[in-house]
Amino acid sequence: MPQLKTKEALEKKTSNNILKPEILLISNMYPYKNQQLSGIFVKNTVDLLRENGFTILLAVKRGNSKNLIIKLCQYIKFFFISILKGLFYKYNAIYVHYIAHSAIPVLIIKFFRKKIRIVSHTHGGDILEEPKLFGSITYKTLNVSDTIITPSSYFKGVLIDKYRIKPQKIKISPSGGVDTNSFKPEKVNRKKMLKNYTHQIVLGFVSRIDKGKGWKLFLQAIKKLEEEMKQPILGIIIGDGKEVNSMQKLIMELNLTNTVEHLGAKKHEYLPSFYNCFDLFIFPTQRKAESLGLVGLEAMSCGVPVIGSQIGGLTTYIKNGINGYTFLPGSVEDLCKKITQYFSFSESLKKQIKESARLTALKYDRKKIAHKLLEYFK
Repeated sequence: MPQLKTKEALEKKTSNNILKPEILLISNMYPYKNQQLSGIFVKNTVDLLRENGFTILLAVKRGNSKNLIIKLCQYIKFFFISILKGLFYKYNAIYVHYIAHSAIPVLIIKFFRKKIRIVSHTHGGDILEEPKLFGSITYKTLNVSDTIITPSSYFKGVLIDKYRIKPQKIKISPSGGVDTNSFKPEKVNRKKMLKNYTHQIVLGFVSRIDKGKGWKLFLQAIKKLEEEMKQPILGIIIGDGKEVNSMQKLIMELNLTNTVEHLGAKKHEYLPSFYNCFDLFIFPTQRKAESLGLVGLEAMSCGVPVIGSQIGGLTTYIKNGINGYTFLPGSVEDLCKKITQYFSFSESLKKQIKESARLTALKYDRKKIAHKLLEYFK
């Protein structure tokens, strides 16, 4: 006779299944070596889930090559590994990030494993910026998904209006949140951190150096402020991308070689020290698909006010005169106006805005975000 399982054994097994479900993560973006900002929000979410007892199987494409042939090979490998793990590995649900470029293996797996649950995480660009071909497979993936996670209330509205998704199917989770214990106000030695620092106002920019990210606008604003403000300015750029050569060329053309310092890509754990070097964080994105803008919240967590484009998810947390300012997207004049306005304030008012920036970021603390995210998976 088969041995009967005791009540205690059954409870233990059930408890283990609840505490440690296995999730297959499928994502075309994940940090890799010197490309630490590429898909950092995906890694943050994975870390958060793992810290709370989930077992995560990775089927990801790491980094983002500029070489088209290498990029094609990376995607072929990514699709193959995703389908292989999706069809033959044991797990409870699929968690897919950036749907447009990860949809094909997900739809193939769903065809063969019809009962598998799918949680899709949109990021903005995958539902607003991709060609019609991607739009159709994105639509199919959204429809077979059991739960859809989006980073902000702004993009929840986009999903409802554009894809006619039922509101109850959509959950909001701000890209894994911010580790406010690491990203916090601290005293740093600017002279050691920044090569060209000599007591200037420091304006920071942290982003991929790609189309629509606003690096050109940042440089144009630095040039205009250099000519108009009485105080000297130092612009700090952190990040790498496809348009680095174009950016360096424009720095030369605008004669900003002594005014702008490009530090390249930095590991995520080093960013708090650099944020704390900034007087203001400039977030001049021109992408309508900017779903949240986690770097803006990381800067705020370090007590640094943000001047950001009045666009996408940025409008959900940047409050004019409270923790920073928004400006008209693409407008150098309005950006410079908001920057000079901030520096015209008294030190006590600046201190209040810095404190409000930190308080805003605390609302997005990863531990608070974790509670809701875990509920979606349970």
